[in-house]
Amino acid sequence: MIKKFVSKSVKPFKAVQWDGANKSDVIDFVGSKNVILVDDEHKLIILQSFKKKLVAEVGDFIIFKLTPFGRFVAVVSKDDFMFTFTEAN
Repeated sequence: MIKKFVSKSVKPFKAVQWDGANKSDVIDFVGSKNVILVDDEHKLIILQSFKKKLVAEVGDFIIFKLTPFGRFVAVVSKDDFMFTFTEAN
């Protein structure tokens, strides 16, 4: 069954864009225990969210927040992120 969803909140959130060279920014943002691997060419970064591993490619945005259920990490492509979100003041 296909269902319709709406956002529960329009609260601002923080995100960092993976550019292949900002590993330290990503670690500062999500915590070192959530960064599993950066490939040798610095094109991919593998992150841990709950029990899943996520792969971010150069240009992707990484969203991180703590929830009552644990840490939430999401990876969103640059195109989807720019289409969906605008920068908060």
